[in-house]
Amino acid sequence: MSRGTGTVYSWSLSHFTIDSAWTDSLPYATVVVESLEGVRFVGTFSGPQNDLTIGLPVNIRVESIEKNFAYLWFDPISEASEENG
Repeated sequence: MSRGTGTVYSWSLSHFTIDSAWTDSLPYATVVVESLEGVRFVGTFSGPQNDLTIGLPVNIRVESIEKNFAYLWFDPISEASEENG
């Protein structure tokens, strides 16, 4: 079972989308995160794009959309929450 945290492994910033549902979110960051267990996930970064760096610690959050579909979001972990964690 995953602890729900990992680090940014790679990312790309999208300035164009063919899916109109994402138009209001442009630009957005698609991120590859490596979990503490070594599994890599692809999803969207929820924090400020200027904060994105390789190795950034993140929480992995699942947003269920339909029965068989979900979005993965990566929320940055602040240094303060790491110290209190």
